[in-house]
Amino acid sequence: MDTILNQLTIGEFVLLCLGTILFFTLLIILIIMAVQKRDIKVLLLFFLIPLAMIGWPTIKSMKVTPTGFELNNANITKAQSNQEARSQLEKITKHLNVTNISNPDSIKLLAKANAVLGDTNIAIQQVERVLKKYPNDKEALHLRNIYSTPDVILQKNIDKVKTNPTDPNAKAQLQSNLQQIETGTETKKPNLIKVAAAHYLLEDTAKTNSTLKKAVVKNPELENVTNARHEMMKKYISPPPK
Repeated sequence: MDTILNQLTIGEFVLLCLGTILFFTLLIILIIMAVQKRDIKVLLLFFLIPLAMIGWPTIKSMKVTPTGFELNNANITKAQSNQEARSQLEKITKHLNVTNISNPDSIKLLAKANAVLGDTNIAIQQVERVLKKYPNDKEALHLRNIYSTPDVILQKNIDKVKTNPTDPNAKAQLQSNLQQIETGTETKKPNLIKVAAAHYLLEDTAKTNSTLKKAVVKNPELENVTNARHEMMKKYISPPPK
């Protein structure tokens, strides 16, 4: 029960509470009318209103066929640590034709699923679809802020170059990204080891070395540039992108 309540927005929680109050109010009236032997048929129809109010906030999921897997916040969270749930999310993202989905809540769920799977680029695109139609959607605005951090964007561009090392467009995009990071005023910048990896992929030896030296100064536990380079290769260069 706590999990469901935690997933509701303030508006949905209010709707749930009002629906519950209305339901019990109608129930009391129904009992009184039954005791007085009055016709209750008309009153029964009014029960549909509180039932809809109670049910709507708690049904924030999408059942996907033919997998039958229910895409909701709980299962998306579970996929972060459960391989089976993660595999189900992967099947869903491959099975669905996103362009045919217009419900904003469903699109946001898909964005969260793609973010968990590591494809923040697709996640951002899906969130932007919601914001194009509903520019004041608070959850979509929040998701865009999460998925559009400099660290996430840099990782996305690093993966593009690793996947297509000879693609001039991917390299140009990574170069532009690095220039924005170096001249930008954001307080949350990517870690220096990752920045060094980006320079390494662009074959800029001088900037790679200078950035690794800065990383050692900022993170004394690295001890020296050799260790910093090993960390860079291990984390960002050697592993193939997902």
